[in-house]
Amino acid sequence: MTTQTDPQVIAVTLEDEDGTYTLTGTVIELKRHQEAGLFGMELIGLYAQLKIAVEGEEAETQFLSRLVDETHWIIDDRFKANGFPVWCHGFGARYLRCHTINAELSDGLDNLARERGLAAAIGRDVPLTLADA
Repeated sequence: MTTQTDPQVIAVTLEDEDGTYTLTGTVIELKRHQEAGLFGMELIGLYAQLKIAVEGEEAETQFLSRLVDETHWIIDDRFKANGFPVWCHGFGARYLRCHTINAELSDGLDNLARERGLAAAIGRDVPLTLADA
């Protein structure tokens, strides 16, 4: 299992009708993860914890997963800056409504997963293949 303890920041500049703004994701944890799922299934993939902030706002915390053969990072748990839960599904829960993260933040996580030797194949619309453990 490979993890990095010091946080890494992914900053993305985005545009909308009101101008440009910066979305910042601080990667608290990124690792390979495996746990039992429903009906005897084994959930295997990557787990990430991010603090995500938009300019001028307090950061919220999101726990993400990307299971083997999936093409997107899914938000499993999301907490407001004050710690209030928005939703809590648990690692790899796909039986509820799934929400993905911003595509540019996803690219940053994909790059980190490659750099840290966690993924052999990963990217936009590229199914996750884990690197040999």
